[in-house]
Amino acid sequence: MLGKFLCKLWVTIDYAATTASAYSVALISYDRFLSVNKAVLHRSLQKRHSQTALNMILVWFCSFIIYGPAVLLWETITGTNNLPEDSCRAGFLETWYFILGASTLDFILPLLSISFFNLSIYLAIIKRSTKRQDYALSSSAKEKAKDKMPFSIANNIVLLSPQTNVKGDNNSVPCMDLKITSNSSQNPERCNRQNDSNKLSQDKKAAKSLAILVSVFIFCWTPYSLVACIRAVCHGYCADIFYIETTAWFLWANSAINPILYPVCHKSFRKAFKLLLQQFIKFFLT
Repeated sequence: MLGKFLCKLWVTIDYAATTASAYSVALISYDRFLSVNKAVLHRSLQKRHSQTALNMILVWFCSFIIYGPAVLLWETITGTNNLPEDSCRAGFLETWYFILGASTLDFILPLLSISFFNLSIYLAIIKRSTKRQDYALSSSAKEKAKDKMPFSIANNIVLLSPQTNVKGDNNSVPCMDLKITSNSSQNPERCNRQNDSNKLSQDKKAAKSLAILVSVFIFCWTPYSLVACIRAVCHGYCADIFYIETTAWFLWANSAINPILYPVCHKSFRKAFKLLLQQFIKFFLT
């Protein structure tokens, strides 16, 4: 009895963890989408740690709901058990309608979301780059003139108040003069363009790193999803269980590679990973 329970527990964790990995990639793609297209909203969400925790809880909850009840209660729901006693697999592997539905939720839906977010990021970067190039060409002549007479920013202001005599009167009327001295100069338009250029460069780097993450996800998930669907439709006659077990290693590899890709591709993940590693080392050494 305990062996059967541990088997179901292992299969549940296996399916939930791999599905959570796919949803995490979709969540990261959504985060990059907000960073590029809605920067103000993205900055406000970054300050809400409770929102981040809620997103992670939802990822694991949805991952468990898709497969957990089916793995644990499949025999009770269907009233049949077609698996050998020494087999530790899910009972729905040859049930085509469940496999197609689950594959839609744990692969097709994340894939469509990831594709939409990445396409939006790509189009936004292309639009921003084109706009920046057009602006640079149209204002090149004007920029040369402004470089010769840059806008001065006053650092010191001195007020002078001499007195002027009024004709026919011994009284005097104070006059105010304004003297401005400056020891610095800047071109505000140039500063704005430099900031836009830096933001565009950061967005391009984020898009490239995200493209690597998505490519690895597609490469690891596609074989298993195709084999599982084909096997379920033909009731196991056209695809041996060997192919399911082999392609499942690609899913596990994706879950193992992602924690490495996150800090490699993203500076913020790298800082967080370094801090977490330091805390672990400090905990075990003290």
